Amino acid sequence: MSTKSKTFGAKKPSFYIKTFGCQMNKKDSALIRSLLERNGFQWADHIDRADIVLINTCSVRDHAENRARSHIAALRRWHEQGGRRLGIIGCMAQRLSTDLAVDFPFVDFILGPDSYRDIIRLIDELAARNSRLIKTDLGDETYCGMYADRTGVTDFVAIMRGCGNFCSYCVVPFVRGPIRCRPHEDIAEEIEHLIGQGVKEIVLIGQNVNEYEFKGVDFAELLARISRIPGLLRLRFLTSHPKDFD
Repeated sequence: MSTKSKTFGAKKPSFYIKTFGCQMNKKDSALIRSLLERNGFQWADHIDRADIVLINTCSVRDHAENRARSHIAALRRWHEQGGRRLGIIGCMAQRLSTDLAVDFPFVDFILGPDSYRDIIRLIDELAARNSRLIKTDLGDETYCGMYADRTGVTDFVAIMRGCGNFCSYCVVPFVRGPIRCRPHEDIAEEIEHLIGQGVKEIVLIGQNVNEYEFKGVDFAELLARISRIPGLLRLRFLTSHPKDFD
């Protein structure tokens, strides 16, 4: 993965992430921030001081999509100030990529939830092509081996992605793909990484955490293994489903 940004030459660009939606989106934003910072990008504490802005979107309700759309529309003038890049990422980007490209022609790139591992390469490619980029492929991505830096004394760890329940009221299987569980060893390594940075409480997250199963390790066994990690003072989880409690 490239460690330089061709978008701004020798200058290391600054970036800002605006996040809408659930804890999974917030965790994804933290992961992207850590990845960009490790590759020389600089975090901006305000949109006006950023060279790149990412809008991490949610599709769980119309209200969430409408808020994101309003925010994106308001960034047209920001984008016109030259040399700036605007990206839409997340669930709404996955669900409405074509519509968003038409409605917001000033947006530079649109990425679905499975495309974050390649975000440095994609930003470089965007500059080299000098054209818009859309990447919304859904696959088996779990971001194994990619750990965000801590966000506080309490932090979230995603143990799975996607969902296979296809409830009539829920869009998750369509925008985040089928259920994929992370290896339990990788989950433990991320938690140890966060504890080493001062985290005391871990919240396990997933669309349906007690559906977790990886190579014979179910959710109950995962909880037992994590609870034995030195330095962890509190362990919680969300969200679970009654149908998966034995």
